[in-house]
Amino acid sequence: MSRPGMTILELLLALALLSGLTIACVSWTTAATRALSDQGGSAAWTQGARATLAFIDDAIATEDRSGGRARETWRVAVEGQRLTLRSRQVVATDSGTPALAETVELSAESGSLVATYRDAGGRRLAQRPLLGGVLGGALGGELVGVLSLDITVTELEGARARVLVTLRDGRSGRAERAWTLERGELR
Repeated sequence: MSRPGMTILELLLALALLSGLTIACVSWTTAATRALSDQGGSAAWTQGARATLAFIDDAIATEDRSGGRARETWRVAVEGQRLTLRSRQVVATDSGTPALAETVELSAESGSLVATYRDAGGRRLAQRPLLGGVLGGALGGELVGVLSLDITVTELEGARARVLVTLRDGRSGRAERAWTLERGELR
């Protein structure tokens, strides 16, 4: 006479099968989440790099050409891996008050690209992160990687020069843009 239900052997076999399926599902979910996170971080870095290069575009384009004062001779200064742009703009200082910045200096510091705004006397008004570790921290605490800023100046025919700015992260992210300037506008 057979009783309804499962034997201990059948129960153990069902539990083992269920455990195997659970482990497979958890592994697949973890791998998919990690892949999406990496892809999202890479896309965020690319978007941030494009925004940073657009920031440089805007700073070069908004260089002071007002008729009220004589235009300075240089617009872009390259000192090692530091890029200084003459761009008059109002910024909120570190203390929160608005002030007129004469220059913005871009440099890679501690794995982040930062913009330092300075007044006509060279005094620091404000410093803002643009790209790098801070962005990575906003993406779930994982750093995007060490950021590098490479600046190359190439002399062109005539009185022109080409400035190439390349941004790289610690993984495979890379963004670059070039500007052609009159030689007198470059220091």
